[in-house]
Amino acid sequence: MRWPVKPVAVVTVTAVVTVAGCSQTVSGTALRADSGVPDPNRSYGYVDDRCGLLVDGSIQQAMGADHIARPYSGAVCQYVLARGSAMVDVTFSWYETGSLDRERSLAAERGATVTEKVVERHQAFLARRDTTGAACSATAAAGTGVLSWWVQFRGQRDGDPCKDAEKLLTATLQSDM
Repeated sequence: MRWPVKPVAVVTVTAVVTVAGCSQTVSGTALRADSGVPDPNRSYGYVDDRCGLLVDGSIQQAMGADHIARPYSGAVCQYVLARGSAMVDVTFSWYETGSLDRERSLAAERGATVTEKVVERHQAFLARRDTTGAACSATAAAGTGVLSWWVQFRGQRDGDPCKDAEKLLTATLQSDM
């Protein structure tokens, strides 16, 4: 079977013009779709003697602490941990109607170095600010608000408190009630 040259040429030219006319290059960087908070109805508050869904023993284990004390519990939970001769202060907070943007702005206003993260499918950030010792908070959008773990190495300027804060945040977001 023999194809006539004219119809083949017309189809080829039409295809080339259509592809050229319909294609374009878009500048920018591809980002993942943001489907919002993965757990919009979940509560992360103080329940059944647990702060942020974690029991004291799991916090002690995650931090590699020899001893743990919780001097205050409620909307904010405070801990003092001993790792050898070093003292570590840890604070958990959950703001039921908080905003990640507001918390990020406050951290930046206070002079913290803010690093964007995604932790357990939640938008988050780390905020490092060494005022009276190496300190860092890990904050994420969760439930209807935001939750945060703050870790400070008392009197120490070295070390990475962000690693510990992120570890506690990860454990909280992974935990089940």
